[in-house]
Amino acid sequence: MITPRGSTSLVRPTSGQLFYFRPTKLTLCDGTHVTIRSITPEDESRMIDFHQALSQQSVHFRYFAMLSLGFRTRHERLAALCATDRAREIALVADQKRSDGEHEILGVARLIKTPGLDEAEFALLVTDRRQGDGLGTALLKLLVAIGRKAQVRIVGHVLPDNAAMLHVCRNLGFTLHFHPAEGEWAVELDLRPEHLTRGSQAPV
Repeated sequence: MITPRGSTSLVRPTSGQLFYFRPTKLTLCDGTHVTIRSITPEDESRMIDFHQALSQQSVHFRYFAMLSLGFRTRHERLAALCATDRAREIALVADQKRSDGEHEILGVARLIKTPGLDEAEFALLVTDRRQGDGLGTALLKLLVAIGRKAQVRIVGHVLPDNAAMLHVCRNLGFTLHFHPAEGEWAVELDLRPEHLTRGSQAPV
């Protein structure tokens, strides 16, 4: 279980912004305190450390391929991923301040709007030593809350052997459709007002 601390993290987006998030604090099941906040350009070096700690399985589940550490940590790539355009995407990081005063990223959750559609694709990645303790569920719940505010349909793609992610999606109300040709599950949660009727509200 994860315990949120403080009030709701969502605020009204400013002009030109589709997504907005106010930092919030969570307490993990072992008592570890983390701050969930938007990614910043200053996170580039922390993202290198984050990627260095990932197992091959975690990389495969996230990217559907074995992308090399060198490719994933290229400056050009990370600089672009750490500088999001709030008119089309948001990326949240789970930030832990360690006892030595340094900050460590434990997880990343991203929501990217599809151009021309009321749709946004999510992506989620949690460092291996924090998988299974509810952090991924908490991050996806926050993306759902952001998506509801933006009134979009959230979509994603999950490999069949990623049982943990499929379980989380089912628990949060996503519908799942298997596509044999692609060998993957398509998951979606429609948060557009016309699809949210009384008694069928998606969970926060």
